Amino acid sequence: MNKYLFIGGTSKAGTTSLYKYLADHPKICNARLKETRYFLNNQYPLKRMGHGSVYSRKEYNKLFKCKNNQRYLDATTDYLYSDNTANLIRQTLYNDEVKIIFILRNPVDRFVSWYKFAMQDGKIPKKMTLQEYFYANKEDTNSKNFQHYSALNQGNYSMYLIDYYNVFKSSDINILYFEDLKENPQEVLQTLSKEIEINSSFYDNYGFIHHNRTVIYRYPKLNGLYKKLQRILRETISHTGALSILKSVHGIMDRIYLNYNTDAYHEKSFAIEQQSLELVREFYSDELKIYNRRSYGE
Repeated sequence: MNKYLFIGGTSKAGTTSLYKYLADHPKICNARLKETRYFLNNQYPLKRMGHGSVYSRKEYNKLFKCKNNQRYLDATTDYLYSDNTANLIRQTLYNDEVKIIFILRNPVDRFVSWYKFAMQDGKIPKKMTLQEYFYANKEDTNSKNFQHYSALNQGNYSMYLIDYYNVFKSSDINILYFEDLKENPQEVLQTLSKEIEINSSFYDNYGFIHHNRTVIYRYPKLNGLYKKLQRILRETISHTGALSILKSVHGIMDRIYLNYNTDAYHEKSFAIEQQSLELVREFYSDELKIYNRRSYGE
């Protein structure tokens, strides 16, 4: 019996940092791709790894190279939003132990963060206001930039989590919160370690670094090409030695690229009107009640 650990949830909520923290633990074996996307529904707009409509444990395990007693780690945020993914995981790994972590963020803050990210990524016009972005999300649900225009609905976490609570035991699902991870990552990771049964003392003297910070790209189209190239390389290169070399080179490439194509991120770059924020808060009024009570799964 293998042990699997999935990170799902919402982007712009510290998923990359959480993934890095867990991947560093000696009892965790991460996939060669942070987002394998293996269990995404075939109709989901993001391309999944895998062949056709077949979901195979044997094929999935090829994405890992684990030692005995290590827990397999797959961090694909969109697992939360993909229809039937909970069933696909359970049916494929039916004889195995599965633990799932969802990391969430205050939906209003998350939507504002997505607005900033969509702008700096060149997916929305630079002059688009938050209010305009809000209404564009309500109207455009079939855009080629679906992630940027699905940001509003995807903040209704309870609507998506219900599938997982219907398939998995509550004890196998851990809900984490971006605000807690940002404020006290050590406490969050030590508590989580006990829940997923790995040694929590590993994080006693661990250096917690915030990964994947928001930046402003000078050339958004170049950034899109760079990210596409990164994923193609990771998906194509499967030899362990080559992957190790790629990982070393990737760090150097990232530093050079970011120095060339980014400016420091400044909050002043975005003017957010209070009226627009109230519009978003009203939309999430019911979800905020659940979020603020931390009562998901009850």
